[in-house]
Amino acid sequence: MIYEGNPLVLEPGMVLFTHMIMQDDGCEPLTRVPRELVIN
Repeated sequence: MIYEGNPLVLEPGMVLFTHMIMQDDGCEPLTRVPRELVIN
């Protein structure tokens, strides 16, 4: 969880996600990576 005071350090390569309920008005992207589904 991301919150003030959390001792976890965010580092390159970590994966972040949000629950759908949190995707409300006013969201802003954290990256410019395309949002299309990636299939390997």
